[in-house]
Amino acid sequence: MICGRMGFLGMALAAMAAVPAAAEPPPCPNLSGVFECPASDKQPPMTLTVKSDESAWGARTYKFTYRIMGKDLTSAADGVPKENAKRLPGSNLCDDGALFLKVAGEAGEGTRMFINKDGNLERTKGGKTELVCTRKAN
Repeated sequence: MICGRMGFLGMALAAMAAVPAAAEPPPCPNLSGVFECPASDKQPPMTLTVKSDESAWGARTYKFTYRIMGKDLTSAADGVPKENAKRLPGSNLCDDGALFLKVAGEAGEGTRMFINKDGNLERTKGGKTELVCTRKAN
């Protein structure tokens, strides 16, 4: 009887091992690159350099350097996969290959930044494309 139980336990353990573990959420997107952005609204044309580094639980830090009329303006943001937002609280979430930037108290999803199918950086807000910056060749 013990041998029969051990056989059943062994089969149960083998079956459990065959079940895939819960998948980790996809990490925040790598938006790194140098992009040429056209004039938009009241903004002159600019060069945008994005550097990003992956950190814990799929989160990523981003550094944006905007070169406008010969001057560099730099900003930084952290992105956290939506599935890990409780572990790493913050207002900038990543989901479906995009970084969503929100300012405190902002309604809606915020500004969505992602690499589009052509390899260029795209920025949308409220479902409307605001800006598409063309990736510069290395």
